[in-house]
Amino acid sequence: MLQNDKKIDFTNNIKVGKGMTIIKLLFPNNKISCEGLFKNITEIKKIVFVNFNICNNAKEMFSNCSSLEKLNLKSFDTSEITDMNGMFSGCSNLKTLDISSSFDISKSENVKSMFCNCDQLNDVVKKSFGRTFFKCDDCDASKPFLIEYTSKCVENCGDSYYLLEEENICVSNCTETDYNYAIEEEKKCVKDCSETDYKYTIEEEKKCVKDCDETKYIKQDNKCIKKEPEESKDKSKEEEKDNSKEESKDKSKEESKDKSNDNEKEESKDKSNDNEKEESKDKSNDNEKEESKDKSNNNEKEESKDKSNNNEKEESKDKSNNNEKEESKDKSNNNEKESSINDDSSDNATFIKFNLLLIFIYLFI
Repeated sequence: MLQNDKKIDFTNNIKVGKGMTIIKLLFPNNKISCEGLFKNITEIKKIVFVNFNICNNAKEMFSNCSSLEKLNLKSFDTSEITDMNGMFSGCSNLKTLDISSSFDISKSENVKSMFCNCDQLNDVVKKSFGRTFFKCDDCDASKPFLIEYTSKCVENCGDSYYLLEEENICVSNCTETDYNYAIEEEKKCVKDCSETDYKYTIEEEKKCVKDCDETKYIKQDNKCIKKEPEESKDKSKEEEKDNSKEESKDKSKEESKDKSNDNEKEESKDKSNDNEKEESKDKSNDNEKEESKDKSNNNEKEESKDKSNNNEKEESKDKSNNNEKEESKDKSNNNEKESSINDDSSDNATFIKFNLLLIFIYLFI
């Protein structure tokens, strides 16, 4: 019971009024027992915890909070709690339970009657915990079967439920259990039809039957395979024909499309080849023109060079001839000069000789 004691200190004493939704508490840092913390507080409708991680025992923590409609436990750390027996028992109006992955019951050694008489909780929360978390006590011999997700023990499952013998639970749908085949005649769930007197399986309906109804099914490997109605067969044949025609049309279209694509490819290829040939031809002509031009230029250069060489030769020859002529002329002039000088010298000698002769004659006379 929530009260002032050595375990818990309060910033404000609990003030419980009709429809009150907020409780302010200051809890110690060390782990404590939260057994019966909110037990029998019948007026409160909503509790929200923020970073709540102090409990190691949650036995009957919210027991008989009969007006409680919503409980937010998303930040309630249960990883160290070892006892959750009757934790929410008697919360008959509890419809919404917000939990997160931190709501861990793996260390709890006792989860008996955890949701006893919490029949209004939504199915998602119910299935998160399991079918047996909602019973209050073990069902006795007079009422041995528990109706799933409730606290009710019954003598038999009746027409509305199927018996899950291994757990003594009445379930509404076998397919939501590990025993997912139903025997309608016995109203029970089994794992394998072949291990019972109802050895044939109707897979579509998840049922076990003693024999296949030959008007509806065909026997095949302990299975009842549903027959197709004649109308359905005719429709199926018509559909097959239509499908065949459509496929044929589609194939024809595809073939036509393929041919068209092939023709386009061929045309494109031919155009490409023609273009390549034209380009090659143009390149060849351009190359020939360039080569012809180069040859012409080279010939012109050669001719110009030859002319230049010839001119140089002619000029050299002319210069040589002129030089020879000049040299010959000079030699001739020099020879003439030499001859003239020699003639003058000879005349002078003759003159001297004559003068000497005259002198000699004069002396002797």
